[in-house]
Amino acid sequence: MKRNWLVGTLTLGAVALLSGAAAPGPTFQFTSINFPGAVSTSAEDIGPGGQIVGLYTDTGGKQHGFLLSGGNFSSIDYPGAIYTDGRGISPGGDIVGAL
Repeated sequence: MKRNWLVGTLTLGAVALLSGAAAPGPTFQFTSINFPGAVSTSAEDIGPGGQIVGLYTDTGGKQHGFLLSGGNFSSIDYPGAIYTDGRGISPGGDIVGAL
């Protein structure tokens, strides 16, 4: 008899935990990032000041890096590289990437 009481108590406890009201999660705001005229855009990192770096593909299929700062896009092309990809940005605004 004692065993049935224990199983019943554990079952009720588990049901109470599972059916309890979950704490509200954080809210998020989503924004599309599209380099003007690009066929695809991929954001890779966001700096502490809100600057975003990444890459985009133009209509000719070439990939370029970009910086989005203060609502303005800047294209980044390393001289002589086949493609450029902005991968990260430091608190000081230095951009690292791949080519």
